[in-house]
Amino acid sequence: MKIRNSNSGREFRSWFHENCRADPGVTTKEYIALLKTVPKVQSMPAKLLRFMAQVGVGVAALPLAPVLGIAAGASAGAIDSFLLDRTMKGSSPKIFLEELSALTKNEL
Repeated sequence: MKIRNSNSGREFRSWFHENCRADPGVTTKEYIALLKTVPKVQSMPAKLLRFMAQVGVGVAALPLAPVLGIAAGASAGAIDSFLLDRTMKGSSPKIFLEELSALTKNEL
């Protein structure tokens, strides 16, 4: 129920009714198009900006102490990879399907 009531769940239902309800034959084509979409946070310009921010954190801390600069850059990378990537992806029908797939894999 948690996944169904999420923003991604609502967007999936809206997407499904807009793209697949009238002609079930179109469902496969629309699903493939949906899988090809890339969230903005994972697009090349966004990834480049995120990478530059990580490097900037490391370089800014480098004059203080080399070890501190390396640790700061690594920390920024970890925050980006594990926190921002998950929280900034937003909601979409694709994310709903990924969460649903993960849920069914955990139950099997």
